[in-house]
Amino acid sequence: MSGDVRDASAETTDTQMAVLYILGDRNLSLTSLAEYMSVSTAAMTKTITTMEERGWVTRLRSTVDKRQVSISVTPEGFRARQVLEEHVASQLVGILSRLDDTEQRLLMAGFQTLRSLFVPHEEGQRPTS
Repeated sequence: MSGDVRDASAETTDTQMAVLYILGDRNLSLTSLAEYMSVSTAAMTKTITTMEERGWVTRLRSTVDKRQVSISVTPEGFRARQVLEEHVASQLVGILSRLDDTEQRLLMAGFQTLRSLFVPHEEGQRPTS
């Protein structure tokens, strides 16, 4: 495993982590990623270039229209995402273990309320205010 994957949690920005999750198993254009994350295409280009240098994503040129380029997560990117997930889970366990049972139940109830507000009720739809 490369140093980039082992050190992923120390070197990864929130934006890079979000890109790994947004892409998942699908390919998206750089413009689509930028729009989804509400950042400029220039900012997303910089992020993708850094991630590409780390071996976490690759740019795939369309065979139909050479102007079209999509971004895809590489196997190394999936490994980095797993390392990041484990790091975040470890940090959360340490923080949440300081709560007593009542505080943990209240926190879980709050998370369930938040989740109900953010998780689409039907595929492809977001709850409206």
